[in-house]
Amino acid sequence: MKAAVSIIIPTRDRVAQLARMLQSVERAVTVGSVSAEVVLIDNGSRDGTGALLDQWVRADRGRKQLFVAQPGKSRALNQALAVAGAPLLAFIDDDVEVTPHWLQAIINFFTSHPWYDAAMGRVLLPPAARNDHELQARLAAYRTVPLMDKGEGVCDAEEMYGCNMMIRRSVFERIGGFNEQLGPPDSSNEDLDMAHRISRAGMRIGYIPQAIVYHEVDRARLTEEYHRRFQVRLARGRVDMDGGRRRWRSVPRLVEAAFGYFLWSLLQSPIRQTHARGRMIRHLAVLRYRRPGATP
Repeated sequence: MKAAVSIIIPTRDRVAQLARMLQSVERAVTVGSVSAEVVLIDNGSRDGTGALLDQWVRADRGRKQLFVAQPGKSRALNQALAVAGAPLLAFIDDDVEVTPHWLQAIINFFTSHPWYDAAMGRVLLPPAARNDHELQARLAAYRTVPLMDKGEGVCDAEEMYGCNMMIRRSVFERIGGFNEQLGPPDSSNEDLDMAHRISRAGMRIGYIPQAIVYHEVDRARLTEEYHRRFQVRLARGRVDMDGGRRRWRSVPRLVEAAFGYFLWSLLQSPIRQTHARGRMIRHLAVLRYRRPGATP
């Protein structure tokens, strides 16, 4: 029987997180009353990822494994598109855990809302992290973990995060695959670019409140150095998205961010001060970045 959903999961050097994520996916596939296949893409891992995937794929039918040696999340996703056979594609990352009814919620949504061409699910903190006030403060300051919670009701969405997004196969047939200039390890915004292209093509993106994943919180992401590198990747992604045509917009925004940093320093608001510093880093990186192959 042909799968109703292809679950596509790129991974690289995260074998511990991957094991937990695969357990949650297996549970969701069992709970959901739909046929699903899982497509796993090892994007050049050098840890024990390959052995784990070999074992997991052999354990049951409907599991496919790819190895894409050259780093690049968008490249890996595009190769998965070529082998995924379902009319609906669900994308998750290797550092999330899906809830038991995640898959069924996706099917229910697209069945009852046929006017949506793509969707974004809910991305929450693991329950154990919600009462950690120091962690909450760092998350609010750095914003380097992609959380998404638009409430309990279905609504339109403007953005998608690659850790929990769903796209009909017909969308890719119409607008093409992921932009391989974008995405980890060196850039970002491959998911935002896809969302913008879907919207520009006149298609709609929805929000599925019941399609919940819990995003792991890696404390290594909650440091000044990671925050700086994160902002640089955002800058590169933004320049690559539009070919650098709107680079000049970062000049007034850099000035505005510098003023905000000074103001929030005076007002002793460390979270807003960190936000302003992040904008300064990002807009300065936009002005400095030269796309590969661009004319100096």
